[in-house]
Amino acid sequence: MERAFRWLLISICMATMLGCENTASSNDNKISDTKLSGGDETQDVRFAIRELWEAYCAQDEKRLNAIIDDDYVNADGTGKEAIIKAYLAPNLICKSVDVDYKHATIQINGNRAVVSYKAKYAISWNGAPLLKDNLSTDVFIKKNDQWRVLKGSAKEKVNRDTSQ
Repeated sequence: MERAFRWLLISICMATMLGCENTASSNDNKISDTKLSGGDETQDVRFAIRELWEAYCAQDEKRLNAIIDDDYVNADGTGKEAIIKAYLAPNLICKSVDVDYKHATIQINGNRAVVSYKAKYAISWNGAPLLKDNLSTDVFIKKNDQWRVLKGSAKEKVNRDTSQ
């Protein structure tokens, strides 16, 4: 579980392009208002990234299952079931996410897309506030006209957040 959670924190940022809002909890999560740009397919990939983050922050298992491909695997070998379990951890609360769209790249080739970007996000883990900086690269696959997360990899820096 520790391994899956660590990847959760890494892979979530890899797939983020907007923000989080946990409507099921009483905390004041914030959604980043960032305009998207690019062609239709690029927009669709960005929408998929946003959907992943929103589902994560809402801890919405149904939406996570829809956006994460059945063949998902991250850099340490964690699969779909384990990553969703980590995303749904009751002691994890997503506070906010900010993705650097200006420097993000999306390369699409047929039904596959490689997405690289930087993201910062705030979470609470067992009540301890944390700030995370990630440099992420994700692979998406398009199935039945929907972009889904297939593979993720991220480099992460964790800072204690004393402002919460």
